[in-house]
Order: sequence, then structure tokens, then C-alpha cells
Amino acid sequence: RAPAVQRFDRAALLERIEGDGALLAQMVEIFEEEGARLVAAIGLAISAGDAPALERAAHTLKGMVLNFTATAAAAAAGRLEELGRNEKLEESAAALRALDQELTALRPLLSELCVQVAS
Repeated sequence: RAPAVQRFDRAALLERIEGDGALLAQMVEIFEEEGARLVAAIGLAISAGDAPALERAAHTLKGMVLNFTATAAAAAAGRLEELGRNEKLEESAAALRALDQELTALRPLLSELCVQVAS
């Protein structure tokens, strides 16, 4: 099997939270709820052609995933933030698909880490 792409820096994340499994679980729970809300807000902003709303939602999501040291997901959110800032919404649907792929790959890795830290 090919090695998995590193979606986040596990060691840096564990150091950041000082190995606190309860804190990690809380962060992941907030990410699941707020992340889904922000992705929906990004989609609505794109549909509405609302570049400032796209920029805001993508910026917030970028900060959230950076809490997990998830640089690929942060870069994908940053791309959407930049598109919103520059009012280049024609490229935003493809950028949202890339973000969705990163978040879809990240979620189970975070869940797995929660289980490992808790045990």
C-alpha cells in the first residue's frame, strides 16, 4: 500500500494540545459542526455570487483547520479565501471540490487520532 498523504502534522497537533484527549475530542466536535456550517456558507456564497461572504467563510474555515495543523486543507480554504478577495468566483466551484476532498480525507484521520489519544 502506498503511504498516506500527510493531511496534518500529528506530532505538532499533539504537542499543541499537550496530549489532552478531551481537548482534541472537543476540537474535533466543534470542527464537525462548524466546519460543515462553513462549507455550506461557502457553497451559498458561491451560488449567490457573494465574494465577501466567500472570503469570510473560507478565512474562518482556514483558521479552524490550521488548529489541526492541516496544511493541505488550509491551503484549499485559503485558495477560496483568495478567490473571494479577488472576486474570481468563476474558479470557486473547482476550488470548493478540492476543499471538500481535503476535508473528507481529514475527518477520519482526526477521529482515529481521538480514539488513539483517548486509549
